[in-house]
Amino acid sequence: MRNETRGITCLVTLVMMMILVATVAGATSNENSFVNPPDYEVVIGDEMEGQGKAFTSPYVISSAEWRNDGEDMDGFFYSFSRGGWNSNGSTVCMMAPVFIASNVTLDEFYVTIDDTDDSVNGAVYLKRVNNYDGTIETVASVTSTGDTGIQNPSELGLAHLTSGNYSYYLTTCTISTSIFVYQARIWYTE
Repeated sequence: MRNETRGITCLVTLVMMMILVATVAGATSNENSFVNPPDYEVVIGDEMEGQGKAFTSPYVISSAEWRNDGEDMDGFFYSFSRGGWNSNGSTVCMMAPVFIASNVTLDEFYVTIDDTDDSVNGAVYLKRVNNYDGTIETVASVTSTGDTGIQNPSELGLAHLTSGNYSYYLTTCTISTSIFVYQARIWYTE
């Protein structure tokens, strides 16, 4: 009985090793394998296999990408049930990175905001920083008009050409618990 068990164990081990060797041999012979991935994304549809898929407009910055500026780390609340964040009653400033491609033209900037506070408006700014001298500029800004609920304020017709010399980010500050910030969208053309 012991020899039969040992024989079965050896047979199973041998089969597993053969499968492993065949898998590795197949993977190394395939130029688009896990070991050596291609430099392009394979897409299905109108584009042919092997053709790179272009980064497409709009570029979306979700509400989960926002982070606190470090001044009041407990000053905001992210609502999982609403999919956005708001101030918890103290002045809070938030920022979000924007990883937009170089040499594209920014055309439109939208932000979805739920603003039910008639005394305060929510403003979100798209900024760029010069990577070499640290100069900061506002590229676009949108402002909600309080007490109306879900809004998509926008700045259109930006015609702003991006460059590898700059980094981009979003920023906003608020004190209102009645202003929820959701996603931002940047439309661009190549």
